[in-house]
Amino acid sequence: MYSMTEDELTPAEQMNRELDHLEKVDPELQEFAKLRGIDASNLQQKVRDEEVRQAVRDYLKTITFRPPEPLGGTLGTFLAKPLPPVQYLIEGLHGDGHNTVITAKFKVGKSTMLFNLIKSLCDGVPFLGKFNVTQPVGRIVYLNYEMEERDVQRDLAKLGIENTDGMVAPVNLRGVRLPLTDDRAQEWLIEQLKGVPGGVHTLMLDTYTKALSQCGIDENDNSGVGQFLDAIDYVKNQAQVANLFMTAHMGRADHEEGEERTRGATRLNDWQDVGWIYTRRNGGPAFLAASGRRGINQEACEIQWNPETLELKATGQTRDSLNERSRRTDLREKILDAFDDDIVRLSKNQINQRVQGRKAAINSEIDTLVKAGILKGHGRDGGGPYSRSAGHSGPGTTPSAGGVDPPFPL
Repeated sequence: MYSMTEDELTPAEQMNRELDHLEKVDPELQEFAKLRGIDASNLQQKVRDEEVRQAVRDYLKTITFRPPEPLGGTLGTFLAKPLPPVQYLIEGLHGDGHNTVITAKFKVGKSTMLFNLIKSLCDGVPFLGKFNVTQPVGRIVYLNYEMEERDVQRDLAKLGIENTDGMVAPVNLRGVRLPLTDDRAQEWLIEQLKGVPGGVHTLMLDTYTKALSQCGIDENDNSGVGQFLDAIDYVKNQAQVANLFMTAHMGRADHEEGEERTRGATRLNDWQDVGWIYTRRNGGPAFLAASGRRGINQEACEIQWNPETLELKATGQTRDSLNERSRRTDLREKILDAFDDDIVRLSKNQINQRVQGRKAAINSEIDTLVKAGILKGHGRDGGGPYSRSAGHSGPGTTPSAGGVDPPFPL
């Protein structure tokens, strides 16, 4: 009698055959139960239930494949499709529909940055007091893998969010498993997101490292990280969530300014649409930089933090401008220190010999000090030789960077 092979069976018939096989008594299992003095029938049932669940999961994988759009048309028909205008959820920082990764060192304030973003999107106020937001239709969902629930509650309360209906209550996952590479976890999250009244426009995941760990994936494993990121894109697509913000850790080692990156596999940097780098100097100011698609290229801007309200504000200063200010202030201090006393008169060449540095930069600062009345020129048209003016007779007469503005332009 002819018997169909496994390849000739439909997926449903294959599953039924597997289930029929599971009904048979397992002699080895009975022997194990006898040796351990436990009920063989109960043990058999538990094993059978788990095997049935696995068989069902395997079967569902064969029927839940959703093919993409069929091949067809030409490049001309593709280019003729109506193209929506370029849109930004956060002007200059995040394009609508993008995946943004926020990278920062340990305890710099990644979660606080997310909480400030939540306030801006809920209330429609500029992010960091500078970047306009497009208040979207729908709600925010925040997956908290890291912080203790009470800490999240306190921090969000401090920010004084007015439109609290703009966000679903935080999903607190500390001590709870939600491995996003698992099919069941994905389907659960998709179902939850699709069930939010009004829909979800933004998903926030805090932090990448914790979420990855729950999947049993090493952060240095490019292949595993790729599977995790594919799972995130799948969840977003199926739940029709446009935007994602995800925090990530920077390595503990010091980085050159402008060379900071996320710790671990490079696959994450390849995947992200936009990367934010949030840094803080030792005991000094914090800076936020961003780069990515749709022309996003925000140079590192200074961020001030209010510890009472947790509010973050962009000051309008950039890291480059503050570095330049500090450099010029130091140079002016050195120029003034070159004069032994108020009587000494020095030419530009003599000042250059004592200060050491780029001649053009030193001469430019000498001219600035003369215009400010800090140096006095005794030559024709106020030129050299030069001496210190009265009231500016010692070192330290120009404030350091970050202090009070000096009495001359920077």
